[in-house]
Amino acid sequence: MENDEELPEILKCIACSSEIDNLDDVSHTSDNEVVCDDCRWTCEKCESIFSTADDRNVIDGAELWCQSCSDHSAHFCDICESMFSGYTYGTDDSNSTFCERCYESETSY
Repeated sequence: MENDEELPEILKCIACSSEIDNLDDVSHTSDNEVVCDDCRWTCEKCESIFSTADDRNVIDGAELWCQSCSDHSAHFCDICESMFSGYTYGTDDSNSTFCERCYESETSY
């Protein structure tokens, strides 16, 4: 006997591989991958949805940014070793990059 009814697609989270029964608990990443609510996060710069398996960076000590936004709009401070947005600072005698706080407290004229 032939069954014309389609079987429902079983959705699995790309990050934790759990089956998602409730469609209200499903999100799609920017790559159109299925992710459950427990494994999703939103970039605070571009507002795209990602899974916990995707790279992310803490910017300015508080915001989570995706790798693409970090690469294009953030900088790494060579003194405090953190990512920051905004202006970069440096000195004539080094190729280092500093955030404003480190530049003001750790360099001299």
